[in-house]
Amino acid sequence: MRYYDNDTNSNIQKYKEDSQKVRSTKSHIIRYSFFLFFLIFLSFSINSSSAPTTNNLTSIKKINSTQLLQQLNQKQGNYVLINFFASWCPPCKEEVPHFLAIQEKFPQIEVVGLSLDEDVLSLEAFIYETAITYPVFLPSDEVLFAYRTNSIPYSVIYDKNLKIIYAASGILTEDKMLTLLIEEENKANTSEEPDDSPDDSNRFYHAENIELVSN
Repeated sequence: MRYYDNDTNSNIQKYKEDSQKVRSTKSHIIRYSFFLFFLIFLSFSINSSSAPTTNNLTSIKKINSTQLLQQLNQKQGNYVLINFFASWCPPCKEEVPHFLAIQEKFPQIEVVGLSLDEDVLSLEAFIYETAITYPVFLPSDEVLFAYRTNSIPYSVIYDKNLKIIYAASGILTEDKMLTLLIEEENKANTSEEPDDSPDDSNRFYHAENIELVSN
């Protein structure tokens, strides 16, 4: 039989109490870790559900010449900006804030984006990142041929009668658009006769059987 003095018994009791504290501390840490993980997961879920829904990313559709004509006809009476772009094009990304800003300052203009992306996931990420609010489509080959799109960004602006008043590659800034649109509005307000002389910018559609040329 083994005997323990009082000091030994005290040490054993202290050891038991310390062990109990350690187990209790570990239990609290585990519970806290699970709680923290739950909060992180909940926060991620809330952020995901509240992500911008400015464009229906799951329904980016292709558009052919007939469908594009329908889009333009529906917008007749407003100015229309057609912008060819791609997610991998830095100048294209630089343009987006200008397009969003001009829509705020000049509500009479509507923007339609035509993307040259082959990777739809990259396009969806681009739309989300840049917070694009205007419709975006994937143009058919006939549309690209008709517009003679050789480089991007490439923009075409139509007046309220669907006549081309601007067509060029390169970054189109808010200031440039605003100046152009104000000039067009001033012409309309002064009843200035439209210039019907041939204009290379009015090379709306080149492909045979694509009847999208403004009359």
